Amino acid sequence: MPIIKPFRGILYNKNKTGDIASVAAPPYDVISAKKQDELYRASSYNIVRLILGRRFQQDSLQANRYTRSRDFLAEWLAKGVLIQDAEPALYIYEQYYRENSAKKSRLGFIALMRLEGFSKDGILPHENTFKAPKEDRFNLICETKANLCPIFSLYQDSRRVIKKILLSECKNLKPVIDVSSDGSRHRLWRLTDKKVIGKIQRAMAAKTAFLADGHHRYEVALQFKAKMRKASNGAAGPYDYVMMYFADMDPKALTILAAHRMIKGIGPFKVEDMIDKLKRHFIVRRLNSKSDLTGWLKASRDASRQFGVYADKEAFVIKLKNHASLAEIEPRVRSREWKALDVSILHQLILKKILNISDSEGSVAYTRDPKEAVQEVDNGNYKLAFLLKPTRISQVESIARNKELMPHKSTYFYPKPLSGLVINKL
Repeated sequence: MPIIKPFRGILYNKNKTGDIASVAAPPYDVISAKKQDELYRASSYNIVRLILGRRFQQDSLQANRYTRSRDFLAEWLAKGVLIQDAEPALYIYEQYYRENSAKKSRLGFIALMRLEGFSKDGILPHENTFKAPKEDRFNLICETKANLCPIFSLYQDSRRVIKKILLSECKNLKPVIDVSSDGSRHRLWRLTDKKVIGKIQRAMAAKTAFLADGHHRYEVALQFKAKMRKASNGAAGPYDYVMMYFADMDPKALTILAAHRMIKGIGPFKVEDMIDKLKRHFIVRRLNSKSDLTGWLKASRDASRQFGVYADKEAFVIKLKNHASLAEIEPRVRSREWKALDVSILHQLILKKILNISDSEGSVAYTRDPKEAVQEVDNGNYKLAFLLKPTRISQVESIARNKELMPHKSTYFYPKPLSGLVINKL
């Protein structure tokens, strides 16, 4: 049962910054080096300086990207660039976006949630995490002592009780933020009515929260809580909570994109040798061009157990021959649902068992843009690309309830929450 509460959020002062679009940013984990430069140029107060500051050759233990984030945060608060709300609030958050040609919206709210370990009745993850990103985020939270952007979670509400409350409140409140970024529109409202907040708290208390995005940051928040509890001889404190964005697990309001894989270090490599190995378990179809590959991906969006493969300017579609091959997927103790995931078939059967390719941290890169995956192979930055279909929300729920974890970056919930809307200072 998620225990949530309102908080005094820290928001940008538009009188100081001007258009909020100039200070907002995507989440840190999707900001490329090029995008980072663009955000630095957009405004001297852009949130990127807090969530993903630049590194410099002269950095040291005493002066580095994390200490600069801490100093920027303190400076902006002192100058009134950032202002903390006087009254605790929940922050209603709506995103308008397009999925292909269809208009969609996702309505939720941002609150503090009491940190707890993963359990069937509280909060459930669905993805594995990596060590390096957790070290990075832990260094950041230790210096800034803040949740700089919300973790994203989902809850089930078949009767839409919470959504009806949020919609009703939005009609009576003026948004404090209304900004467009990367093709999506983001609106934020303050909800301070204690009675209404109480209704949402009681409704959430009977639910399970499923982590959608922010697995690394949630684990880091637990780690930071343990550190602070130890330093304070077990005393409770603000570090017992983390800022969380909650949205309804309604498939009609959710979009999951695939994270395509680009493989770097694979040793001696011949395309025909790879195809011969794959033919034992897969039907292989050679395509005429790379444009046919991205066209196949778009045209057959819902097909499962099929993959696009691109290497050495050659494109293929491979399709699993039969379910019997799933028995060869390791580890064998995994559930049938886990073994049937496209990402499990790719990582455990194709990469590890058939091709003997490592999927360890740093050897695989990810992108939601299939054209980028293909281009990166053509540019020589990677040897091989696999294009996947999106994981379904029903699979996310099933795997999470089984207390299993998908391979890293099995889902890309779109659009991601915008960074720079609200900050929680610990």
